[in-house]
Amino acid sequence: MKRIFLIIPLACLGLAASAAGKMSYYFQRAEEAYGQEDYETCLNYCRQGVEDNKKDGYCWAVMAEIYSKAAYGRFAEALEAADNALASLKKNDTWWVAFVHAIRGDVYYKIADYPASKEAYRKSLSIKPDNNTVIASYADVCATMGEWQPAAAEYKKLLKNNPAMAFVYAELADCEYHLGQIKEAKTDCNMAIYLSDDENIKSHIVLSKIALDEHNLPLAAKEMVRAMFLEKGYEIMGDTLVGLCPELMTAAVINEVEKAPNDFDVNNTAALYFFQTADFVTCLYYLEKAYELQERPELNIYKATCYQQLDMFQEAQQCYLKVLEADSLVASVYNSIGVLQHTVGKDEEAVLSYKRAISLEPDNNEYYRMCARSLINIDLDEALHYMDTAVMLSPEDEIVTSLFNRAEILRIAGKESDALKDLNDALAYKNTVGEDEMVYVYALLGEREKVTAFADSVAQSHNTAKHYEVELALIYAAMRDKQGTLKWIRRAFDTWSRSTALFRSHHRLRFLADDNDFITLLSYGDSLRLKEIERLERTMLKAENVAGATEIPFTRQGGVCQVKCAVNGLPFYFVFDTGAADVTLSCVEADYMLKNGYLTDADFMGKQNYVTADGNIHEGTIVNLREVRVGDIVLHNIKASVVRNQNAPLLLGQSVFRRFGTVQLDNSRSVIRFVSDGE
Repeated sequence: MKRIFLIIPLACLGLAASAAGKMSYYFQRAEEAYGQEDYETCLNYCRQGVEDNKKDGYCWAVMAEIYSKAAYGRFAEALEAADNALASLKKNDTWWVAFVHAIRGDVYYKIADYPASKEAYRKSLSIKPDNNTVIASYADVCATMGEWQPAAAEYKKLLKNNPAMAFVYAELADCEYHLGQIKEAKTDCNMAIYLSDDENIKSHIVLSKIALDEHNLPLAAKEMVRAMFLEKGYEIMGDTLVGLCPELMTAAVINEVEKAPNDFDVNNTAALYFFQTADFVTCLYYLEKAYELQERPELNIYKATCYQQLDMFQEAQQCYLKVLEADSLVASVYNSIGVLQHTVGKDEEAVLSYKRAISLEPDNNEYYRMCARSLINIDLDEALHYMDTAVMLSPEDEIVTSLFNRAEILRIAGKESDALKDLNDALAYKNTVGEDEMVYVYALLGEREKVTAFADSVAQSHNTAKHYEVELALIYAAMRDKQGTLKWIRRAFDTWSRSTALFRSHHRLRFLADDNDFITLLSYGDSLRLKEIERLERTMLKAENVAGATEIPFTRQGGVCQVKCAVNGLPFYFVFDTGAADVTLSCVEADYMLKNGYLTDADFMGKQNYVTADGNIHEGTIVNLREVRVGDIVLHNIKASVVRNQNAPLLLGQSVFRRFGTVQLDNSRSVIRFVSDGE
């Protein structure tokens, strides 16, 4: 929901108070400071104003507005100041009275007391019914409460006052979608996109929801991915689409990248998508492209995480060290290095890394908790000491995690009664934390039915936002349930995890250390991981910056050179044609690829005229080829033309060749030699 935060019209401050004849010296100074966005000075003058005159309602009102700002977040003080303002202002000071009620509405919205927020906005509008800012806020809170009809009525009122407000069309469309008014919702989404020059995120999300309801998965994927790239992040996605149609989502992502391949945010967003979908190889590819465009140190953190998922710990640690070169005081990086060291069994080194993190952020409960986990293998008493500190420092939303971690260590130390006390204390929070945290408590208490119910819900979910497979494997391991543990390790390998080191090193899995089924399963995981590492090497070394030279054999058919390629996994023979601008496919090949899943609707990018070698101009459909494999070379996101002529040859053109420095034809050996700029 797009919030319209209340902003004092600066000119109105003085004008409104002047009209009432109540401008105090302190208010005038506060107004000047507010105009310069010096809010601390503004607050100081307001405080002096109410100390001098406790009935200075204008100073109270400005204090309430500043305290309500997100940067301050002093909501109790904001409400107190607003109450004092309302008690001091005269009823005929209608602008200010309405303004203070609107402040109260904003504060209540921020603390999620939506009924109180709605009532406060209603009071403001009863005094000043034409304030568009308050109308929008009132509509927002109605929509947040699921009161779609009144929200829609208020948004329509706004559009009557100002028909060019793009975001209002989007919010109205969302209401209409929930009211089942699909035709109207589509119309208003398109109006919002038109007015905002396609920058309206909410409209694309609503259009995606409508397409999903209509079982139009290609359009649903296209619209959701468009919203994702406009937001420059993955979080706004509903994840359901990734579970339902991952190929369509991936194709739509690559299509978005093709529109702006040299844009940092575009490549970074693509990297976030592929990380969330556990394609760590492609994620690294886009992270490297983003890093080439802007050398941001934080990108190394994401790269390190990808390498860690592939058990490439040396590469991961090098990435973390690059971050520390830029800033040696980042506690979270030392914590991450500790996790790496713990995973490979270097617990003494891990403890040192965790203690370095603690020295930089001594109030962070997570660092104590992680340190305690490594100390399990070194000194149980010290492990308990650090876990005690973690429990003491944990906020309410993290206390359950710390309690069941301490209970586990207490159990290892043979202190069963103390362990049970911690687990029972954790149960007291079952209504305030998520089931994903409580399931560990249930496992340690042996409540198998509750664990199974949670596992079943994960197995049936299309949501890929959280990968619970590894966690569930460790949960079943806590119950010493071999079959459950192996089932979820296998599921982790088959869905997203490429790390076997974690399963080899985790203390909960020691009971399976010599189990043949466990050993065989880890070997299976290793085989998947090694394939991914090989793909990474091909992608990073040969896709865009091929080092040295690569030779591809060709054959001659009818006087032309043909080379074997694979497009999105489908093998073809292409004519080697340095005069062709793009890769070209006939409509026959394109139709076959579309019908058999090698192309998706999201791969089609529009129309374009092209010139053939004989100088004729033709119209072709432009498609994005997600992967073109030429010998050992793998290229991503190749632009191609689909020509209407059914007998047109398949041409390998400049959209491939320009990825290399030099392309040489060796007729004597019947090979084409691709040479990078680096040779």
